[in-house]
Amino acid sequence: NTSSTIGRASSAIFGAGSLGTLGTYASLGMSAYSGRLQGDAEMQQARNAEIQARQARANAERERIKYRAEELERRKKYISDLSSSRALMAKYGYTMQSPSANAVLRKNRETYMLDQNAIRMTGIDQVLQQSTQAQVLQGEAGQLRKSARKAPFMAVGRNIQNQFQTLRERAATRKIGGN
Repeated sequence: NTSSTIGRASSAIFGAGSLGTLGTYASLGMSAYSGRLQGDAEMQQARNAEIQARQARANAERERIKYRAEELERRKKYISDLSSSRALMAKYGYTMQSPSANAVLRKNRETYMLDQNAIRMTGIDQVLQQSTQAQVLQGEAGQLRKSARKAPFMAVGRNIQNQFQTLRERAATRKIGGN
């Protein structure tokens, strides 16, 4: 019977039939206050983690923009080099079908593609790193919020558990002492 168990437990902690001791109530109040302070501290940590997560997401976006800009700059350089190469070839009488001209253009394109891939892979790696960090921080913030909501109740529960332990020890001591 749950209600009788709760009644016996409250009688044991608060004193049988009386209002209980002032120390018991003060102890419970201090536990609740301590739990609230701990909860407030964890909520602040959660807010800090959320701020850091937003910063990490912003950093990821900056990295994405940065590597895209680098890709565009490299593309502009390739197009400029291609135009210069074609102009030089025309100046010296080479045609696009010339094996040497074709080899130079093919090599330039290959270098451009390798550069583009390197820029893209480095950029994607940095974006993923920042995005992962944002997700981890967001998860930590959620755990801290959950813990913060439970903190006052957990503190009071620990206090009640400690008081039960004290009562058990007193009863055992009385039993052993013969009182």
